Amino acid sequence: MIYLLPVLAILAAKRIGFSHLGFKKFDSLTMGLGCGLIVISYPIIIAHNMLLTFLGVNTQGEAVMKMFSELKSPAWLFLTAVIVAPLVEEIFFRGFLFQGFRQRYGWIAALLLSSGIFAAAHLDPVSFIPTFVLGAVLGYVYHRSNSLWPSIILHFLNNGFAVCAMLAAIRFPDMFPS
Repeated sequence: MIYLLPVLAILAAKRIGFSHLGFKKFDSLTMGLGCGLIVISYPIIIAHNMLLTFLGVNTQGEAVMKMFSELKSPAWLFLTAVIVAPLVEEIFFRGFLFQGFRQRYGWIAALLLSSGIFAAAHLDPVSFIPTFVLGAVLGYVYHRSNSLWPSIILHFLNNGFAVCAMLAAIRFPDMFPS
């Protein structure tokens, strides 16, 4: 939620509304493009995680699974990871940073800068590459649509899929050997 403070301060100082960030209608084809790009990015992310596992490096997923397994009820973590985090992160990283960088440096530089900051902000060097790839996909979808909604929805879906997969791995460990 701390990410929203500079956004709110600048919007208030410039006297502009949240619609300036990109809360607009969007073309449904953009969602299809975004879904396709997410699907294409998954092999990269899976290969990255398999390489890390082969090298004996703990991945972010392992740390999150440990946290999940220690909870009596994952409801708050699910709410935070699947709803709150994607909404806040998309407002800040795409609606605020990407848009500002795009106006100043062009969309490709904005994509690289905002994706790099997005990945670094997750404070996990091991997951920098997968998080950068996700940030780039979400940034491109935002750029194509000029709306935050597609990137927010895709971010919800991505995190929801990851959380459900982790919960399934905890609940049914025989089906998901480590």
